[in-house]
Amino acid sequence: MFSHSQYYAQAGPLTNGLALSFGVDNNGSLRYFRFEQGDGCLTLADVISGMRLDLPVPSNSFTLCGAFFEYIPTPKNGSSNYTLPNGTVVKPATSAGFSLSVPELSINNVTASITVGSMNATTIPIVVSGSVPLFGGACTATRLQLLVNTATRNISASMTLTCPDLQITNVVASLTYTAGNLLVDVVTDVQLLDGAVTITDLRMSTNVRGDYLAASGAGSAMGQACSVAMNLTKVFNATSNRTTRRTLLSTTLPSANLGKLVSGLLSKFGGSGSSITVPDFFPSSYTFPSLRLYTPDLSSRM
Repeated sequence: MFSHSQYYAQAGPLTNGLALSFGVDNNGSLRYFRFEQGDGCLTLADVISGMRLDLPVPSNSFTLCGAFFEYIPTPKNGSSNYTLPNGTVVKPATSAGFSLSVPELSINNVTASITVGSMNATTIPIVVSGSVPLFGGACTATRLQLLVNTATRNISASMTLTCPDLQITNVVASLTYTAGNLLVDVVTDVQLLDGAVTITDLRMSTNVRGDYLAASGAGSAMGQACSVAMNLTKVFNATSNRTTRRTLLSTTLPSANLGKLVSGLLSKFGGSGSSITVPDFFPSSYTFPSLRLYTPDLSSRM
């Protein structure tokens, strides 16, 4: 007890981390509840049920360990928000935190939390803290938020994505997971080969094992329309007994003006302050009906 109108009680934590705390007002109304599970793991359905929410969620896929549940009811009869003994004023919410593992996304033991404010929520947001390796370590996600659709029980996500081998850095992306396949749509433009190629609608796909990462999109190369395909695969070297990644990029221009192409290459890769120009006798007006450009293994540059 810590005031004439509010009461607070706490038990634990015990040696296994189990702890319980709650607060009531002088009318006997519950104002604060927190339960810390300590050791042990739960499913997402267990956590949602513990949050006093009746929402359909996948029965497996998610493993949540070291969970806590916190429930702060809406004050009744115009009462003010509840104040904890340490002076913290808590606002109405239903939340949970835990260490999260999602094998389908290669997510293992990352810190995450849930806050749901409605019994009729159509999605359950799971916010993941810090950076998370994805796709067998080929990419890293930050600001990752998983969304579980309560109607279809499908998983989607939003994130900021970095894939060094693909020369992708801090792009905004969305992810969908269906039947063992992952699709990632990159929202922001992607610059490749020191800005020589710009992709405006990049989409990446992989499987749950992360055996490969394929990407395709449309954009421009040296100012001319193009399509781009990238493939990142794992290669096992029996001699060194090591698995490495190999990344290949191809750019297809359905119609390529030779003068624009060469001028663009010279301006990009001719060096700082380069004054190299296309000579007068060069057939600048010639247009290739189709042109495909390939790169060597981009992973070898890392």
